[in-house]
Amino acid sequence: MTAMDYSAFKSYLKDLNPEQAKAIYLIYGQEMLCRSVVQELIQALAPESDREFTCEYLEGEHDRVVEAVQKLRTFSMLPGPKLVILQDPEIFQGRRDPSQFLKKAKDAFEKEDMTRAAGYLARALALQGRVFEDLGPGQGEKIFDSADLAEDESWVETLAAYAVSHNITAPRTGDTAGLLERVIEKGFPQGNHLILALQSVEKRSALFRAIEEKGMVIDCSVPAGERKADRKIQDAVLHQQMSERLQKSGKQMTREAYDALFDMTGFDPRNFFNNLDKLIDFTGERKRITGADVQAVLSRTRQDPIYALTGAVAERKLADSLALVDSLLKNGLHPLQILSALINQVRKLLLIRDFSERNPQVRQLRDQSFPVFNSQVAPLMESYDQMLSDRLNHWQEAQEKSANGSESKPRRRRQPASDLFIVKNSKSTYPVFSLWRLSYNFSRADLLSAVDCLAEADYQLKSSGQAPKIILEHALMRICMPAGGKDEG
Repeated sequence: MTAMDYSAFKSYLKDLNPEQAKAIYLIYGQEMLCRSVVQELIQALAPESDREFTCEYLEGEHDRVVEAVQKLRTFSMLPGPKLVILQDPEIFQGRRDPSQFLKKAKDAFEKEDMTRAAGYLARALALQGRVFEDLGPGQGEKIFDSADLAEDESWVETLAAYAVSHNITAPRTGDTAGLLERVIEKGFPQGNHLILALQSVEKRSALFRAIEEKGMVIDCSVPAGERKADRKIQDAVLHQQMSERLQKSGKQMTREAYDALFDMTGFDPRNFFNNLDKLIDFTGERKRITGADVQAVLSRTRQDPIYALTGAVAERKLADSLALVDSLLKNGLHPLQILSALINQVRKLLLIRDFSERNPQVRQLRDQSFPVFNSQVAPLMESYDQMLSDRLNHWQEAQEKSANGSESKPRRRRQPASDLFIVKNSKSTYPVFSLWRLSYNFSRADLLSAVDCLAEADYQLKSSGQAPKIILEHALMRICMPAGGKDEG
């Protein structure tokens, strides 16, 4: 029986001879740790120059399991190993509940991904012994629980009609776990490897026992509780990867800083290490990260949940943006508040983009540390703000003269609204530093298109009967999807 936990995997990897590697690896547990193990295995087994041709990446579900088996049965076109990486396969699910597939179908339907939505609906129908043609008008509640239809069965009928008209058939289902078990028992061609990555397994299943016998199981599970024993394991996992990142950057982190960072994120490795990267940038040449640094850089994330959304949009991370919008709406935030935050973020990016185009010499500094930004770029931004202030004052004076006549007594000059400036607080410029670097993810055309997109969303939220979530998601897809506008200069 070959199994190990995440902490033992590093030692295993050091002594791993690729020619003696297992034919199958099952990695399960915490998402980020699983992803890390998968990447390290790929690096150990496949030369980087050949990975484009020797590594096959597949998302799970029934069809992809069958496809993975077919790929494993064929030899690689190149000498050396062939890796098939299967993410989240449906092999330990047992008997499925139709409501699980219905929920996925409705989510895909709302995102206008009709083919994927029809596939999920087909699976839900198959569990009831039905086909698309059975979903005529008024039949939805006769086949499914009304609660699973989200109190509206019209979308199911629309989707079924779409599937029939486009000749969409149900994906192959069947005993994929049994299929995979038989293939493992028979064996793969020499040099072919299967890497399975998923969040949970059924240890009593015949498939799990077969993988343990013929391959290797790597347990990346981490307890999510608040007990002292749980926290100790969580600390060990975070410290191991944190030490590697700090060592690469030549930095150290005080215990006070670590505790403050953990308090803000909890055991959420993705957020923890995203924030650690920000702290590494913020401290620049300074070798020590302190609790004061954590408060200076990350306090806003804790106080303002919508800040995470605007950050994800600036990074053009569509999946994260959609998940955050869903969470904010479920927590009761008004759609117009979310839209207002998105508008403000795009306006800031547009201002920073204009600044960068007026000061092309700053482009070469965009990969430098925060202290370099503070000394060389921030002063230019403040000059830009002053230029903008002077221009706005000139416009205001011209308007007043036009309204009151040229003989009117000049009024005292007023400072324009500070939300039009890039640097609002010269003593706290790190948020500007982060946004300036992210602004290069967009061209001016991208940002102007985003302005039009958000204006359209504003109109739809105020005048149409469409679901606010769909309107906001559609806007995010248009803003975050790559459009060839990223600045490479």
